[in-house]
Amino acid sequence: MNREDVLRRIRAALDQANHRSTPRGQAISALAVATKLAQRLGLDDPRQAVVDVAWYEISTRGQHHPERGEALWEVSETLGCRAVLHGHRRRDRPAHLELIGQPPTLEWLCDRLLPSVSFQMEMRLMEELLQRRGQSRTDRTDFVRGWYGGWGSEVAEVLRLRGRAREVTELVDAEFRRRHPQLHPNRTIYFSPQGHALGRQAGQVVDLGDRVLIEGDNSE
Repeated sequence: MNREDVLRRIRAALDQANHRSTPRGQAISALAVATKLAQRLGLDDPRQAVVDVAWYEISTRGQHHPERGEALWEVSETLGCRAVLHGHRRRDRPAHLELIGQPPTLEWLCDRLLPSVSFQMEMRLMEELLQRRGQSRTDRTDFVRGWYGGWGSEVAEVLRLRGRAREVTELVDAEFRRRHPQLHPNRTIYFSPQGHALGRQAGQVVDLGDRVLIEGDNSE
């Protein structure tokens, strides 16, 4: 049995174990089968054999959602996910971050980390902009673009320093390439170096809710 066959059997067993109509005894047996098969592939958790997709909405306020998306994209990729921003600069069109990764990571990202990081990001930026009311619109726009980029880079670095970083698995990367075969990274080029530096400085004190995250890890 090759690797792909084993992965398919793991996913089928997990689907059976998680289905609401499966009796408890059968669910436990299916989970045991999935765990045993996962161990053959060197996986600690059978859920690592599953790749899922989640969507996270990005605020279009101020038409800076591409930069917001870049910041959250960098945070997400540090945690072993692939991310793609969907949306344009027009405020009347929704923007979303498509996240590809393992279900436990996606759940944590969408329900806990990204909402918290996004809220802190906007609050800290608002404080900075209050001090720059006299600047031209162009200067403020360049500052904001740099600030978001700096914030995302620094939060990603904080995650690495705190031992939260994860490598993108072959399964996640393969699903990303299957869904987006022609996609290439595209980053904001024109931004304020000062804004980027201050964004990084603000990101150094981000609250990641470490106590909650550690408790969640221990319970899995």
